Amino acid sequence: MARGGISELCGGELMPAAPGAGRLEAFFELVSDCTRFQEYDPIFHLLAQRIHGLFEFERFSILLCEENRQILKTIVIEDCISREVPPDEIPLTEMGLILQTLVTGESSSGAVGICVPMLSGGRMIGLLCLAPSCEQCSSPDVRLLQFLAVILAGTFERVAQCSLIVNADKHVMPSGDGDETTTAKTHAVSLRMSYLAQHDALTDLPNRWLLNERLTRALSLSSRHHRRLAVLFLDIDRFKQINDSLGHAIGDQVLRQTSARLVGCVRASDTVSRIGGDEFVILLAELENEKDASICAGKILAAVRAPLKIASHEIHLTLSIGIGIYPGDGDDAEALICSADTAMYHAKAEGRGKCHFFRKDMNVVAYEQGLRV
Repeated sequence: MARGGISELCGGELMPAAPGAGRLEAFFELVSDCTRFQEYDPIFHLLAQRIHGLFEFERFSILLCEENRQILKTIVIEDCISREVPPDEIPLTEMGLILQTLVTGESSSGAVGICVPMLSGGRMIGLLCLAPSCEQCSSPDVRLLQFLAVILAGTFERVAQCSLIVNADKHVMPSGDGDETTTAKTHAVSLRMSYLAQHDALTDLPNRWLLNERLTRALSLSSRHHRRLAVLFLDIDRFKQINDSLGHAIGDQVLRQTSARLVGCVRASDTVSRIGGDEFVILLAELENEKDASICAGKILAAVRAPLKIASHEIHLTLSIGIGIYPGDGDDAEALICSADTAMYHAKAEGRGKCHFFRKDMNVVAYEQGLRV
């Protein structure tokens, strides 16, 4: 692979040890189940029942926020039970971490635990606070907690839009007179339609339209601040064989679980989108150098290699990844995605399960040879 090989990125210090396979499987099952609910309480109940199998903690707190970062709802999970509490029941030591995360929008950690933000589209939906029962959170614990925060951010945002929760007393918008009720319902429908127009129905990831909007904005910021960004074009190798042999229902589950793994490999500020079929595009904004894109690609290739267990099937996947870098490989969203797509075809031509940076001399005959399967 050009510009820094991917092989050396899958071991040593660049790829810290991941949690055990059994724990990862339980974790991915949990986050997948969380995305299926349309109300808060079932999600809180599910977390209370199963989160203890993933983390060792004394207290697990979920705080939901308004746009101005005022706390709307505080849920505490202890002894496999979730309950809503007033914020003043949170210990002062943990509240210090919470306030720091609310102010900075970034993860905070200390002797009492770790607090991570739940971000969606650059907006803080809430935060997760973990008070461990041991001395401190391990690196795998932190990565899993950050991944969970990403998944729950999108889930809670969808739930909020559907249920119209508008204040800290968890009341639904009052019915009032007929005109007020009609306005509320119209607003709810408008929000839901807007969300559906910008997200993939199967995976709940941003779709091509929202990706283009975010990429165009990121390019403008990168140009202004003289920073790099990367676009990764991903395609599941031989995905058609899965649909043909196991059926589209299994194929859909593969896409959902793969989506969750992709989200877990990037920062909350990055964008993972599904643009159709088995094709995904990832936007990595504000990069220090091209090596950051290589490291991310290495994490993705390693994460996807772990077998998927769906129904009675154990499915092994690989991805082909193409990378386009700004500046150099395209000055606008369309050109940059096209460069990454071209590089992805070359990765497939070299045997699949690989990553390739775009080069100006790449032969576009790859498109005509039908290398994608």
